[in-house]
Amino acid sequence: MLKTEVAMAAERGSDEGRWTLDSARELYDLPFNDLLYRFGGEEFVVLMRCEDEPDAAHAFERFRHNTAHYAFPQVGRITVSIGFTQIRGGDSPAAAFERADKAVYHAKGAGRNQLQSYAALVAQGTMVEPSHLSDVELF
Repeated sequence: MLKTEVAMAAERGSDEGRWTLDSARELYDLPFNDLLYRFGGEEFVVLMRCEDEPDAAHAFERFRHNTAHYAFPQVGRITVSIGFTQIRGGDSPAAAFERADKAVYHAKGAGRNQLQSYAALVAQGTMVEPSHLSDVELF
């Protein structure tokens, strides 16, 4: 799962931003089984079937690079900050999304226009994997 935020000037109108996001989607060049969803204002989520994390990282890095080097007709050049995670057995959609979200916010905080893997951030000690004690929620 990839979560990405497209960085555009704040003064861009919503119609212009929507058109630019739709154009960026075309740069991704989705394989048949991959799914891309617009999420919120300037974000989208990709569900991609991939053999392993290095293959996923390569595909997402290619998208990041292609986006940064493409001159969009209405807005010029834009960048994307990308965070991704593997969907694990027993994951809830919210758990996978939260990991990808943490990775994308790390990418944004570390200078934008970059790719961050949640698993790599945990392995480097940059992020700590929360301990999961139970599926029961008490309130």
